[in-house]
Amino acid sequence: VDEEARCVDEGDPTGVGDAVRAGYMRGMTLRSGRVDHEVCARMGAVAATYALEHLGGQSHAFTVAEFNSRYESNFGANFSGSGLGFQHS
Repeated sequence: VDEEARCVDEGDPTGVGDAVRAGYMRGMTLRSGRVDHEVCARMGAVAATYALEHLGGQSHAFTVAEFNSRYESNFGANFSGSGLGFQHS
């Protein structure tokens, strides 16, 4: 699966791969693994945009609402409305 999300401002690529994996793995944990690989890849791509926009591998952060909004703006899907959005545990 090859997915791409747009960044607001490209910066430092440090940590982008880790962010992709984290977003993908989070997708796999949602709804007991019933999320398809395309959605997981999209989640990884969105998470990576936040890492790319900041200097260093650990200086990025986002809220649940910001993530869901960016997912929707990149992929045209209503991510939060599908019940798959990031939720606070």
